[in-house]
Amino acid sequence: MKSERKDFFDLVPEPYQTNLPYFAWIPLVRVMKPEKTTDAIKRYVKKSLSEYFVTPIIFHMREALNESNNITPLLLILTPGNDPMEQIKKAADEVKAFRYPISLGKGQGDKAKKLIEETKKHGGWVIL
Repeated sequence: MKSERKDFFDLVPEPYQTNLPYFAWIPLVRVMKPEKTTDAIKRYVKKSLSEYFVTPIIFHMREALNESNNITPLLLILTPGNDPMEQIKKAADEVKAFRYPISLGKGQGDKAKKLIEETKKHGGWVIL
């Protein structure tokens, strides 16, 4: 964030660089450099609350698998920028599970239901 901070402070004249509260930087950055708005918000949250609230949670697939079983599905709720597919593939290879990825686009709901019913009988992972 220090290099980003330099970018922020270079945008405005000196009296405001040191006197402007962190929250006030958010609308200012939004107007002057919209692509840096998320960084300004993260900076404000970090300074106001703590680093904990801006640090991404590290997901450990092995731990999640240990908590699931054939009747307790594993549900991953994704956020933008996170794609656990490589971890899922690696974990499936480790436990020798068949993977069945399917996109839930138009008309895929029935196909997904059928695939889930099949994997209930024969095993495997359905990735929706």
